[in-house]
Amino acid sequence: MLITVKQYPLETKRTFLRAFNQSDLNDFFEYAKGEVVGEMAGWIHHNNPSETQMILDSFIDKDNVYAIVDKKSLKVIGSLGLEDSKYYQHLKVVES
Repeated sequence: MLITVKQYPLETKRTFLRAFNQSDLNDFFEYAKGEVVGEMAGWIHHNNPSETQMILDSFIDKDNVYAIVDKKSLKVIGSLGLEDSKYYQHLKVVES
């Protein structure tokens, strides 16, 4: 059985996780345009809202991407994507 974001929102003390929606565009662009955020996460920061809109649309279409929302401000402050581990079986774990 597939568990989706839309079925089970998650909550912590300061944040909650939920599905993305179109009204998240401005908040999403606000954090995604930061050079440090994107590059540290392994993707290129967004240069304009239309780039962010394309990614937002793809997030909305998926059942495995959460918006991380700050409870105080109700702003989207990040995203979390969950993938089946079978997609990463080819990667090796290196412990130091």
